[in-house]
Amino acid sequence: MRMRRSSVGIGMLALVVLAVWWLASGSGEGGPAHRIEGRTADGAGPGFVVGDVEVVEELSVEAEGVAAVPVPPDAPPAAVGGTDRARLIVRVRDVHRQPVADIVVLLLEWARPNPLAEEREGRAGSEGRVEFSDVTPGTLQLAADRGGGLTLEIAAGETREVDLELPAGVRVTGQVVDLAGVPVPGAAIWLSDYGNPQNGRAVTLTDARGEFDLRDVGAWRTLAVFAEGHRASQRFFLGERPTEAPWRIVLEDPAGRLTGRVVDDGDAPVAGARVTVGWRTGFGRGAGPDGVMREGPPPLSTRTDEDGGFAFATLPPGPTSILVRAPGHAIWKSSVMIPDHGEVEQKVVLGPEGRVEGRVADERGRPLGDIFVAAGSYGAPDASMAVTTLDGRYALGELSAGTVSINASHREFLGAQVQLRVVPGETIRQDFALASGLALGGRVADPSGHGLPELMVVAKPTNGPGSWAARTEADGRFLVPSVPAGVYDVVVHAPGHTLPVGHAPGVAAGTHETLIVLDTETTLTTTVQAEVVDAHGRPVEDVDAFLQRPWSELLLSMQPDGAGRFTVADILPGDYVLTLRRAGATTASSHEVEVTQDVPCDLGVFRLGEASEDG
Repeated sequence: MRMRRSSVGIGMLALVVLAVWWLASGSGEGGPAHRIEGRTADGAGPGFVVGDVEVVEELSVEAEGVAAVPVPPDAPPAAVGGTDRARLIVRVRDVHRQPVADIVVLLLEWARPNPLAEEREGRAGSEGRVEFSDVTPGTLQLAADRGGGLTLEIAAGETREVDLELPAGVRVTGQVVDLAGVPVPGAAIWLSDYGNPQNGRAVTLTDARGEFDLRDVGAWRTLAVFAEGHRASQRFFLGERPTEAPWRIVLEDPAGRLTGRVVDDGDAPVAGARVTVGWRTGFGRGAGPDGVMREGPPPLSTRTDEDGGFAFATLPPGPTSILVRAPGHAIWKSSVMIPDHGEVEQKVVLGPEGRVEGRVADERGRPLGDIFVAAGSYGAPDASMAVTTLDGRYALGELSAGTVSINASHREFLGAQVQLRVVPGETIRQDFALASGLALGGRVADPSGHGLPELMVVAKPTNGPGSWAARTEADGRFLVPSVPAGVYDVVVHAPGHTLPVGHAPGVAAGTHETLIVLDTETTLTTTVQAEVVDAHGRPVEDVDAFLQRPWSELLLSMQPDGAGRFTVADILPGDYVLTLRRAGATTASSHEVEVTQDVPCDLGVFRLGEASEDG
């Protein structure tokens, strides 16, 4: 480990990697969590609630002492124009063509309004079969909860049967216990989407011994646990090659409970509204039992019942964000304080939506289909989104009053953006004309020259706003098909890593042979530790620590524990800038550090305004 003193000013920047990754990958796996309700084996006490799911066949848990858990069906999809619908039957198979039960299948209907917000889910029954009725004709994307997916087209009135193959993965097993070491039966095991720790769903329940067993789990996912009477667990990163060693997850207590009711502006209940808590970033960060800093519980979603009611029973204490959306109503956002124990109530009043409609065409006025038009960040829980029809038309709803940015984008055209003033209950007309741009491409390789697949490459103008993304192919090649003329900084990201893993500065649009060689394999990560003290050597708690690549705008924020120490896992070896800021201070203490493959890599003791004792 080498330390170099410098003076660097770093501004806080929003992390947008996951949204861009989704756009670059074209994955259909992202989506809100689903709902599982249940009780402990003895049936005592109120049941827990985790998310929401469209269930075609009843979920059963075949474990001694744990009764089958009925799962209520999801609210029916909102009506979309026209009456012709399709029917889709999905058969989940493993690599040996054998049926696989208890797999959640996700369905994206791209012709629906707000397709990402209205993603549907179904659980495979004993024969691996899931049926989706009332399917919107057009392009569909299917994905299994732990890996595998396909894209297909379906016509109005058609009944289609397809096989969804579950790729071979690792077996993830473990046991969930409370603080006294007593097994927790009936706990919900939550698994994230590929490379996206914010989105996921409960995939199974623990048995009478508190144990769980997941087969064929894919790479770059996180795992969390929820159980009635306990605080939701932190998220555990499974990595590129998840270990098959059993996990032992300890749940803390007590947990806070949030209940409420959603009504319209006439005080009538709104059934089927989606309520999401922790929707911005989840529930913060904290040190786990092993002392390693981890992300807190993921965002949780549920649907309101016939009376507009909703409930969450496993929340950690503290402030959290809450978002409510329902077709025909403006999106509602606020925050709520979750108590250490007990319950807090929240009434939500949804107002009328604002709407934007229009047409998208190219420079010659020809209509463009399959163009993404969105208000807000792509894939964000509070975004409204549409995909243009073949005649180039789109419609955005659920917009709240105020100024909103509307973006039209496609990989083969330059994007366009306008600012509009939305008025509740009114519809605004907005057309777009998209122009073609220049391609930017190259290859990402390891030090031996081997191409690296499944990495995200982001091109950002050296001087100017915006960013464009692509994903590397099997040989490490990437192509960003349409960017404006100019010079770009090209940054490489790997799933599971908050900070980027490589970069190439000063790449001109139109360049096709940029070679980015990573300093190290993306699998060689280490744990970094450090301690912060004041001028008298006393541990400092009220300090913000930021870790950053010298050539990147993305920051990793860390908080020290009560002893002034912070620990962060899954950091690649390489050069970083560590910045320490104390509340109310006008200056920051910054240091350039080189992280080596030591496990763990201890950066030593930092005195605010001074270099490390190791330096």
